[in-house]
Amino acid sequence: MGKLWIGTSGWVYKDWRGLFYPKGVAQRDWLTYFAQHFNTVEVNATFYRPFPSSVLARWREITPPEFAFTLKGPRPITHLKRLESVDDELRQFVESSEGLGEKLSAMLWQFPPSFKVGVDDSLERLTAFLPKLPRTIHQVVEFRHKSWFRDDVYALLNAHNVGFCINDSSRWAAAEVVTGDVMYIRFHGPTKLYASLYSPEQLAAWADKIRPNLAERDVYIYFNNDYGGRAIQNAREIRDMLA
Repeated sequence: MGKLWIGTSGWVYKDWRGLFYPKGVAQRDWLTYFAQHFNTVEVNATFYRPFPSSVLARWREITPPEFAFTLKGPRPITHLKRLESVDDELRQFVESSEGLGEKLSAMLWQFPPSFKVGVDDSLERLTAFLPKLPRTIHQVVEFRHKSWFRDDVYALLNAHNVGFCINDSSRWAAAEVVTGDVMYIRFHGPTKLYASLYSPEQLAAWADKIRPNLAERDVYIYFNNDYGGRAIQNAREIRDMLA
C-alpha cells in the first residue's frame, strides 16, 4: 500500500492570512501551522533561489515527524542551462537539500514549454541527467510540451524509476501517465491559472483515478491554485474523498 501525500505548492501567501492562517499567527510560524493541517508541501521557492542547508534544517525542526517536503529543482538547471553542464549546480542543490534529512521525500524537475524533444539534444541531455539524481528519494519530471508524451520517454523514466508529473492546467500540454513508483499530480487550476477552483465533481473524478494507484505506489497531490485560498479548500476536499 502506498502513502498518500496531499498539500499545496508553497505555504507563504499573503492572502491566506485570515483565510487559513489566523491573524495572530506570525509569518515565521506559518509553516508550523501549515504542517498541523497537511502532511506535505511542495517548495517552489527553491526553483527561484538557493537556500542554505541551515534554513532547510529549521524547516525540518519545526514540522512534525511524519511531514514531508518536495523540493523543486533550480531554474538554472532546467530553464537556463537546460541540463547542459549542470553538475556543479546539481551538486550544490543536493548538498543544501540534506538539511531536510529524512523529511526530504521528493524532487520535482519542471521544464519549460520550449524544452522539446528534437531541439538542442534535449532527449540526450535528459538521458544523461537522470542517472545523476539521488536514488534515496522520489524523482519526478514535469514536461510542458507534448513532444515528451511518447512511449520511449516513458520507458526512459521507468528505467530510472523516475515519476511523470501529471500537470493539470488550462495552459500547458498534459498527459495522464504514471511512471516509476510514484503518482504525482500538480493542480494549477481548471480554468484560470492559479486562480480557479476545482468543483467537487472534478475532484471526485480525479479521486477515482488516484485510488487504484495507492495500492502499489506513493501518490503526491499538490494544489497550486493558491489565489484566494483555493488550494487549501481543494486539498481538504480531495483528502476527505480519499480518506
